[in-house]
Amino acid sequence: MQPFPQPSTSYQHHPERHQQIYELTQQVSSCRALNKDQSLFEVPIRLRDGRSTTLRISLPPNFPQGRPSLNVTSVIAHGWVDVAGRLSFASLQNWSPAGSSLAAVVLEACAALSSGPASPQRPGVTSHPISSNSPGSSPTRQGASPPTKAPPVPRNLPELQALTAEELAALLVDDGKYRKLALDIMAKSQIEQVKAQARRQTAELAAANLAKEGTIAELRNQIAIIRSSEYAAAKEAFDDRLRRQQAVLAKLQPEALIAKLAKLAAAADEESERLYDSFIANELPLEGFMDSYIKLRTLYHERELKRQTAPTTVQ
Repeated sequence: MQPFPQPSTSYQHHPERHQQIYELTQQVSSCRALNKDQSLFEVPIRLRDGRSTTLRISLPPNFPQGRPSLNVTSVIAHGWVDVAGRLSFASLQNWSPAGSSLAAVVLEACAALSSGPASPQRPGVTSHPISSNSPGSSPTRQGASPPTKAPPVPRNLPELQALTAEELAALLVDDGKYRKLALDIMAKSQIEQVKAQARRQTAELAAANLAKEGTIAELRNQIAIIRSSEYAAAKEAFDDRLRRQQAVLAKLQPEALIAKLAKLAAAADEESERLYDSFIANELPLEGFMDSYIKLRTLYHERELKRQTAPTTVQ
């Protein structure tokens, strides 16, 4: 027996892994490793319609305890291939570390893909598992999910194009890195969708504003006509009413009212003094003098008291 190929990583202490890889490379002559760790392999396959695809085999770090994963690089219509290109069939789904052979699983997949239907997968068309009751059929997928519509495939993914071959290989065996990259791509896609929607809404608003240009021009013309014909008369009437309002307000200002009270109080005081002088000169009888004098002095004190308290009242 030839010696097992020795990978360059810590896998060298797993003889079961080495045995499985050795048998794979011996029994599938076209199989080649894509990385030094021998965790990623590919096998070219010729489809029945003459086209070619590639079967990729990804081995998890705990292989053979962990089940390998198989996928094709181009989506094809086959009962074992889902919309993402992943393979699922009985031998693979029922993988057993002790009883399963990686080489046998790969050979079975190659035979099924090269002999099965291989027309291009059309959007909205899903493949169905091959019935196990039909002659010459292959084992069906265990627990296959209901058919789903294939999502649109982008023309390019800058995030993947920027990765090296080793980084791409690591994505196939590391679920954490794969999920993180998928979430990053999804987030960027959502941001681009929001930006596209914002641009579309901005364009719609701009178009709506431009559509109002004629209405705005017409309103400007009407304003110009009003200014040239009706504005002057309206402004003159407004200014006249404004002057009248200001004159009324000036009379009602606290300072004006206080000054008026002072003037009225002084007038009452002067009138009472004249009345007193007339009485002293024997020009008025006592009865007439007393009534008039008391009324004038009362009026004076009322007005003077209001004048003195007004500044504190209006503050």
